[in-house]
Amino acid sequence: MFIEEELTIAEFADKLLNETEFSIPKVINIRNLGIEILTFNIDRRIEQWKRIDEFIVKEKVNKCCILKNNNDSLKCTINHRIFDKKENKWLVADSVSNSEILNEEMYVVDFSVAGNKNYIANGFINHNTTPGGMATPFFSDVQIRLYTSGKIKAGEDIIGVGTRAKVMKTRFGPPFREAQLKIYFDKGLIDEDGWFDHLKAKKLIEKIDSQKSKLTIEEEVIEFKNREFIKLLRERPELKNKIKKMIKQDLYVEQDPEKREEEIEIKELEVDEVGNI
Repeated sequence: MFIEEELTIAEFADKLLNETEFSIPKVINIRNLGIEILTFNIDRRIEQWKRIDEFIVKEKVNKCCILKNNNDSLKCTINHRIFDKKENKWLVADSVSNSEILNEEMYVVDFSVAGNKNYIANGFINHNTTPGGMATPFFSDVQIRLYTSGKIKAGEDIIGVGTRAKVMKTRFGPPFREAQLKIYFDKGLIDEDGWFDHLKAKKLIEKIDSQKSKLTIEEEVIEFKNREFIKLLRERPELKNKIKKMIKQDLYVEQDPEKREEEIEIKELEVDEVGNI
């Protein structure tokens, strides 16, 4: 169902859900209704219609914010998140230019939207709600978001997908770290697959020609064919263990402040990081 007329969220609830009570927090699952709303795909920079999964009534607030954009305006909570196309990042409502804080009560309702996790209202790109008691990200210790980064091809055949993994939430270390992965249809992830690129970045692997390279580790120089790098590691377990230990040390972030040599300080969060830790 496409909504072709402009509605306030209250009008939407009244006309399509027969819902007019906004004083009691609740989550209404409307996925089966097939209602779609206009959203913005941040990666591809295009507008798309996406399904509304849930209509959410939240706690009433005592302070709100009015955002103005040309002839459009939006009333929201002061910590509501708005996407700025020019700066290409999320902003908190009370930090947006032309915003006005009002000391008045407001009932708060929102949508949970599939796919792009946002929706467009009155010309503003609004961050979508994930309801706390019903959403996996809220009770998980680690949340990793996967993005497709390309196709893995052998000749003309596609044998897997390139994937960028980003840690959005973790209780065991710093968030927002990323890794490039290759996922093969037949084998999934291959543990040693990314080691070649890491060693090359550390200049322990040097290119001989388009098909051959040499590895220098602990004064030992080993020449090999690029496509046989994983085979080399599996044939020499002691070499594999040395490299694995070295890579782990490179990627490990020491969490104990008493073991860090640097000065410990608190860095202010970027606006688009707020709420993701």
